[in-house]
Amino acid sequence: MELEEAAPEISAEEAPAQEVSAAEEVEAMPELVAIAAQIPDEDDIATQDIPLAENGMPELTTTPELDELDLEAILRAAFSDQADQEEAQDSNLLSDDTILLEDLSQATATAEEPEAEEESAEADAEDPDTNDEQEEVEDTPQMKKRRPKNPHAYGFFGIPHMVTTVIWLALVVFIGAGLGRMIWQVAADMLAFGREDQAVTITISSEDDLDAITDKLYDTGLIEYKSVFKFYGKLAKAEQKIKPGTYHLNTIYDYNALVKKMSSYAARATTKVVLPEGYTCAQIFQLLEEAGVCKAADLENAAMNADLSKYWFLEGVDRSSPNCLEGYLFPDTYEFYLDYEPELVLAKLLRNFDVRFSDAMQEKLDALNLTLADMMRSHGLPESYIESHRITIRELVIIASMIEKETSGNEESYYIASVIYNRLTNPGEYPYLNIDATLVYVVGHSPLTQEDLALDSPYNTYLYKGLVPGPIANPGVASLNAALSPESTEYYFYALNPSTGSHEFFKTYKAHQNFLESLKKGGK
Repeated sequence: MELEEAAPEISAEEAPAQEVSAAEEVEAMPELVAIAAQIPDEDDIATQDIPLAENGMPELTTTPELDELDLEAILRAAFSDQADQEEAQDSNLLSDDTILLEDLSQATATAEEPEAEEESAEADAEDPDTNDEQEEVEDTPQMKKRRPKNPHAYGFFGIPHMVTTVIWLALVVFIGAGLGRMIWQVAADMLAFGREDQAVTITISSEDDLDAITDKLYDTGLIEYKSVFKFYGKLAKAEQKIKPGTYHLNTIYDYNALVKKMSSYAARATTKVVLPEGYTCAQIFQLLEEAGVCKAADLENAAMNADLSKYWFLEGVDRSSPNCLEGYLFPDTYEFYLDYEPELVLAKLLRNFDVRFSDAMQEKLDALNLTLADMMRSHGLPESYIESHRITIRELVIIASMIEKETSGNEESYYIASVIYNRLTNPGEYPYLNIDATLVYVVGHSPLTQEDLALDSPYNTYLYKGLVPGPIANPGVASLNAALSPESTEYYFYALNPSTGSHEFFKTYKAHQNFLESLKKGGK
């Protein structure tokens, strides 16, 4: 390729004094590149016939447009562009991918430039008009692309996104760890994880609501989080399921086990109570209260107001008194739940009486009435009197209670029973039973005084004929059997012998008085 003639040199003095604008400097950049492309290396100089200038340097071809520009301005523009490039690289405003793509494009363009120049020269030789048009296009200045500022590089308060991301990750880890720990603690409490095996006794009263129950569970160490148990209790309807009572629980029980244990009697604490023969209702109620079974006042209220209609032997019983169940609370050894419902306590005692008064006892009662009818006939009593004075179940219990309080041993019970029946079947000669125990039941002490003997009370068998209105104690099975099967005797009197601790029995009043006189004198 032949080189064009170099443009005549223009001295600084001959150059017109003119200022080159920034736009003109930019327009000169393509020309500077074109000049640099025309400078041959040493090999080209040695092998090609290239005209040289007077200073020994190859002559370069220039364009009229380049001649019109100030060389100093062109160089200044080149260095200025180089500084702009370095500043753009340091600003880091474009992504690495964009920079790589631009570098790749520039490398490709540089590699193809010599070939494009050769093809362009050949085309110029063939078509000068086309060459002129192409030069005009090449002379058009092209602006250097600058990296735009990335609006997404910064977050809140000018904090870079990378820092914001780290902060968010730290918050997520912190919150997640705290939330996870809280969930574990709640789950451990609900499922009783990691607790020691420790027995706990808790008492739930009928007045306790879910809040009170929760407080008691928390105070005894059975739960650790009140709010969690209350939430569980509402979902499980624990307040409706849990029954009043004293329960033996354990710290290893989870929430479900706690509610289940307190919803049944399986875990309730129990106590054994022995009800002795001859105890009154008041004594029994007090004993049960002392044993922690139930309050005496609650038992008295239940005795008067509870539904006890299914117990046939209570038919016709006046229940206006707290002691209305006297005689039917069967003495025995019982096992009760602590803080038991009073209605259930009474039901247990009455059910035992129902079981103990068997069909065999009922048959004995029928046989007893036949015997007593014959005894009344022997004393000249009419049939109407005999029929109206048949012994009922209640009257049998009254007689058994008197035997219970009068006897000093099971062996003499049958003899005391015979004295009572002998007097009841011979009212014309012995209208009064003269039994101290019925009056002691009223006055509450023994021995009786003359003032006590004068007390106007239906329980004073020295003043009132026949049987007393109700039982004076709760008789045991021995006294019931004695009342059903009395000894056949002619005794009408008996008195306690202090020296033996048992009773002496007499047929006549005179024999009875002689014995009492002998006791006063210190004799037997």
